[in-house]
Amino acid sequence: MPSDQCPIVVIRGRRRSDDQVAGAMAAAAQTVGAELGLPVEDVWVQWVDVVAGQAFAGGGVIGS
Repeated sequence: MPSDQCPIVVIRGRRRSDDQVAGAMAAAAQTVGAELGLPVEDVWVQWVDVVAGQAFAGGGVIGS
């Protein structure tokens, strides 16, 4: 399979340490790459911190 695709994964989560974020992004890239038969280098992952008052989940706006 030619590697002409770059899936993009966006993870929205509460603020975590740099090491935790890096680990989560690496794990996501490895899993998506394995499932799609792509090298991890072709999977793009972005962590977006959830900002209090700017996300809705669980039936309400997420607070601080």
